[in-house]
Formats: sequence, structure tokens, C-alpha cells
Amino acid sequence: MPLDDFSQLLEHSIDNIIRFRDNFHPDFPFVTYMNAAKGGFLDKDPTFDPSFRAHMLRADENLARQLFELAMLRGNPKYWCDARILDPEIVPTANYALHGIMQAKFLNFTQLNFPVQNSEDEVEWQQWRHRSLVTEEFTEDSFANYQAMRLKEDLLYANQSLAFADEIELTNRKVQIASPPKPQEASSQFRFRYATWRL
Repeated sequence: MPLDDFSQLLEHSIDNIIRFRDNFHPDFPFVTYMNAAKGGFLDKDPTFDPSFRAHMLRADENLARQLFELAMLRGNPKYWCDARILDPEIVPTANYALHGIMQAKFLNFTQLNFPVQNSEDEVEWQQWRHRSLVTEEFTEDSFANYQAMRLKEDLLYANQSLAFADEIELTNRKVQIASPPKPQEASSQFRFRYATWRL
């Protein structure tokens, strides 16, 4: 799945889970849909599909992970902070299950269930970025995601681990990696710097 599509999917799911957390059920004053599901009250609602209750609860438990992964995809520290509020112990992981809600209407639900796998290198980048946010060494309002690259003259800045002689095609230039990766400070946008040759 293209990364833009996946980030939009996460965003829609997060919005829908939050709606269930924030909206009150009309039959139970001051009780949100999510709390009604947790308390078993939805079983008394004939308009509510009982098979969806367990999925609602799984999606609610999955919210912190979805926020964390969206933060890494979008380069948005706010999503990262929201994830840490829900789960202070959350850390990057290579494999996780996504349990989402893709239908905004309360009486018609589309469940989302599938495994997600991050590459080893992407997890290492997430760990680097995560540590820099935890220690507050990185303080900017946004950060470059794993796919981002920036070429300044003959120096390539990237978050990916690239091998010597790898060829990289950018918007207006093709270059070849001409050096080992040089690690950057935790306050930087990018994890590595590479010397390059023009092709």
C-alpha cells in the first residue's frame, strides 16, 4: 500500500475511534459509545451490531499504536505526544496488528484488521527519532520521515541506511552514494549524511 494511502487510512481510523470515545450514546446520558461498549450497555441497543463491540474495544486499545505510526509517517510530534499520553511505554516495533474503524456512521461499521511489518532499518530510524523526542534533543514542530531525503550540493541527507554505490534518483538529479553513512546529531532532521557522485 502506498505510504500516503496508509497514512490516510490511519488518520480516518484514529478520527473514528476518537468519535466513539467522545460522543455520548443517546440512550445512556453522559456515557460515551466506547464506555457503553466497555460496560456492556451496547448489548441492550437493538440498533447496534453486537459483533462490533469486541472490535471497538480492540481498536480502542490499538489507538496509541496508530497514533505513534502516524506520527512517524507524517513527521508530526503532536501525534507522537498523543500516543505517549495513552501509552507512556510505547516504543517502535517491527510487527504490530492494526485494528481500526473505517466507517464514521455509528450504525454501519467497517472493521479494519491486518498485520503491519516495518523493516529493520525503519525500526532503527524510529528508535533514533523516538529517543530524540523522549530526551527533547529534537524540538522542531515537524521532522523528516523515513522516506525523506535532501540533497545539498553533493551531500545527501537521509534517514535510510544506504550502501556504497547505491544509486538514488531524486526529483531533478540522480546520484550515487560515495561514502559510508555519517551519523548526525539527535537534533537533526536526518539520521545520516552521505557524500555522492552525480550520475
